[in-house]
Amino acid sequence: MKTNTTHKITVEQILIWIAAALVLAVLLKGAFFFARHAWLSITFPNTMDYGEGPIVNQAVRLARFQNIYPNDFDEPPYTVTNYPPVFVAAQVPFVWIFGTQFWYGRLISTLAILLAAVSAGLIIHTLTGDKLASVITALTLAGIPYVVEWGATNRVDSLGLGLSLAGLMVIVRHPEQRSRRILGAVLMVLAAYTKQMYAFCAPFAAFIWLLREPPRRKAWELFGWVAGLGLGVFALLTLVTRGGFFSQVITANNNAYYWDTTRFYIDEVKRAFWFYLAIGGVLLLSIFFKPTRHKAWWLAAPYVAGALVVSLAIGKDGSYINYLFELSAAFALLAGLWVWAAGEFFPRQKWLPALFLLVLVVPITRANQLTEERYLARVRDRVSQEFNIQRLYSKVQEYNGIILFDEYMGFLPLMDREIYFQPFERKMLADDGTWDESGFVQEIREQKFDAIIIYYPQWALAERGRWTQAQAEAIREFYVEGPTYAGGTIFIPREEWMHFEIEYDDCPNCGSSSN
Repeated sequence: MKTNTTHKITVEQILIWIAAALVLAVLLKGAFFFARHAWLSITFPNTMDYGEGPIVNQAVRLARFQNIYPNDFDEPPYTVTNYPPVFVAAQVPFVWIFGTQFWYGRLISTLAILLAAVSAGLIIHTLTGDKLASVITALTLAGIPYVVEWGATNRVDSLGLGLSLAGLMVIVRHPEQRSRRILGAVLMVLAAYTKQMYAFCAPFAAFIWLLREPPRRKAWELFGWVAGLGLGVFALLTLVTRGGFFSQVITANNNAYYWDTTRFYIDEVKRAFWFYLAIGGVLLLSIFFKPTRHKAWWLAAPYVAGALVVSLAIGKDGSYINYLFELSAAFALLAGLWVWAAGEFFPRQKWLPALFLLVLVVPITRANQLTEERYLARVRDRVSQEFNIQRLYSKVQEYNGIILFDEYMGFLPLMDREIYFQPFERKMLADDGTWDESGFVQEIREQKFDAIIIYYPQWALAERGRWTQAQAEAIREFYVEGPTYAGGTIFIPREEWMHFEIEYDDCPNCGSSSN
């Protein structure tokens, strides 16, 4: 917000300082949640969730110059590479130097969130010249519950968001320089080749923003660079992998869509972020009122619209709050614009900036409450199970043959073994008829696997979660249930059960740290 600079401190300035201090205090609480989660994740030595295992496995294979996009779904290993290679490739130098670990992928994700927050703040500062608004934008993004919970995970989402917003920031700060527009296009393409969903929102916002004033060829040049580079890389990867890249990234992502999941998150977003949604609605409707179409509108409005559209993909089977990352960035931009708007549109009301700041305390506090109520549990609970997870890891090291996992699939690359089977991804392929699972089910019946470890919290029952019905029935018929550690139940072939030491995990919190 803009204030008159005088040597005399006014009452209005004092009110602004007090209001700004309150806003920054609640924002720093959200930033603390993120920093704490990031530290817990980076220092945790084992897999944090199901999807980290395949990512690390792909990084190891790429480090050994193996093709991570095979073109045949019917040949083992029965793995799937759902995403483009940028995030995996970023981990390859770390694999060469440190071996197989989880921490460097999480560190990359953490730094990417910081890049995203700084880029969002610089975008607002460039558009408005308001330093306080830019700081609030950056801190708001870091404290959104979805970013707090998922931001430091060894998954593709954070790097995609960071590259996407960095590309948008470069273009906004230097729209007149062709070299910077090209750099922005390259960053946006890298974001899209980190995760496919980042191919739309930032490029769309940049295109509309560049269209706002002549020469409008800048917008079409950007479109050409993004489309040309994107299609060129796609064609090259598809050619090099003999069609495997297309099959793995496009065909294998044809998951079922559940509107109930979408409705759940729509309701949650409406309850927790109604204030930002209201601001966004006013911003989008202001297209009909030319006086309100400041240059910031031309960037924020299309970004907000694009983020709302992209977030609907959360209903796809297997999706989670990572599909709300760009919506989180949109909320952060709206928070910054709200702070700036009072001084811009109501310059004569000197007390209004302080009021606008105080109003912002409400949605930020609600976001922090949602984090505490719902989005601190996953990382905290996994870290508290470290002792029992290590017991499970030590137990499965005793098996020399092929082992199947779901949740704890990340054990295999840590043991320098390749993942043989990804149950959820293959279930999706079997459900839509892309893959005939009969050969694999027969391998279960023939007891080809030394052990099968299935994660059994209530929400992930084998029959309805990550394994098909046929696979689950074959496991129950030809394997015997053994001990359970940290939710991971070991199944071994029936003829070996008499030699199997049965010891159930009757002390689930032994060795755990309190968090």
